[in-house]
Amino acid sequence: YERAWDDLHPAHQRIAPRARFVRCAGQVAPEGDLESIEVLEVFDDDAEIAGIRDADSRAVRLRVTSFEGESDTFVNHAVRVDERWRWVLDEDAVTAFRQNRCPR
Repeated sequence: YERAWDDLHPAHQRIAPRARFVRCAGQVAPEGDLESIEVLEVFDDDAEIAGIRDADSRAVRLRVTSFEGESDTFVNHAVRVDERWRWVLDEDAVTAFRQNRCPR
């Protein structure tokens, strides 16, 4: 989860400090060790990103799978920062981290 934090948008890194992010991510991830993260689809989406203004963003449908066979499919967003795409927290996660608690 530390590597995931490295690719998080800088504004969201400030909201979710590395140590808390890593601890919280371990609580909500699929059961067991992470086997894969697959990008299933990327599409335009004019979503408003909490804590980030005027963002060039894309929606990304992902599937996360553990070695134990558990998987979860969800949509997240990526925002362009200079020449790189950085992923962002959803609004519920931003709210939770701002309140010094883990997202559910």
